Amino acid sequence: MSSLAFNLLTCDQYAVVLGMVNLPSLLALRACSHHTLAVVAAVLQVTLQALCGWFLRYPDIFLTVLVESEAFVGGQVAVRFMLRDLPFRPQHLDVYVPVAAYRAVRRHLVRIQQATMVSGPDSQWNHDNERWLVDHGLNDTSVLQTKEGTIKLHRALTSQALAGIACAGTSAEVSYVNPTYFGTGYPSLLFRHHALFADWKEDDEDILSILRWRVRGLDIRMAARAWEECRGLVCAATKWYGSKHSPSVRRR
Repeated sequence: MSSLAFNLLTCDQYAVVLGMVNLPSLLALRACSHHTLAVVAAVLQVTLQALCGWFLRYPDIFLTVLVESEAFVGGQVAVRFMLRDLPFRPQHLDVYVPVAAYRAVRRHLVRIQQATMVSGPDSQWNHDNERWLVDHGLNDTSVLQTKEGTIKLHRALTSQALAGIACAGTSAEVSYVNPTYFGTGYPSLLFRHHALFADWKEDDEDILSILRWRVRGLDIRMAARAWEECRGLVCAATKWYGSKHSPSVRRR
C-alpha cells in the first residue's frame, strides 16, 4: 500500500488494516510521523472500546468514566489489549478503581450500563478473603452482570487503582489500560507469549483460572530461567541489594 493511500484511509479502515498488527509494531509505527501517531492512537481506542463492548452496552461512555475516575481495566481484557495477535475471548471485565471512585463507577454500571449486582462489598467471598484482599491492595470485589457479560469491580485500599493489578496472579496480568494510559510490567516476557506464576489463592478454582492461560496461548512457568533466552540473567533486585552501594536489608 502506498503512503498516499494509507493517509487517505478512515479510522475504521485503519482498524481493519492494523487489526492483527502486534502492539510493539504499532508503537514503532506510531513513532514514524504525526499522522501515524494519531492513527495508532485512534486504532488503540477502537480496540479498547471493542473489547469493553463484549461486556457493556455503551462502552464509549464507560471509557469516559474510566478517565474521570482514574480507573483502569486489568485482567484478561488488558492482556487481550496487549496481545493483539492472541485472539482469545476474555471471560469477564476486570475494573480497578480508586477507593473514592467506587460508588461513582458502580452507579454508572447499574444506571447507564443496566448491570445488576450479583455480589457486593458485604459478600461472603469478601469476608472470607479479607486478609488476601488487603495483601493485594484491595478493599473488596463486587461482581455485576449485564446482558453482555460479567464485570468484576475491584475497589482499591487507597487512591492507587493500580495496586491491585501489580499483585496479579501471573506476570501477564500485571497489565493495565484506560483511554489515557496503558502498560505492562513484564513486556519482554509478555510479547514472547511467556508468563510467570506470581501468586494465587489455595483453592482449585483460582489455580485453574491461572492454568487457563496456557489454553489461551501463554507459556506459563515458575521461573524465567525455564526459557533458554532468559538463562544467565541476573535479577536486578539481587544485584542491587548485593552491592556495597545498596541500602542495608534486614531479614526477619
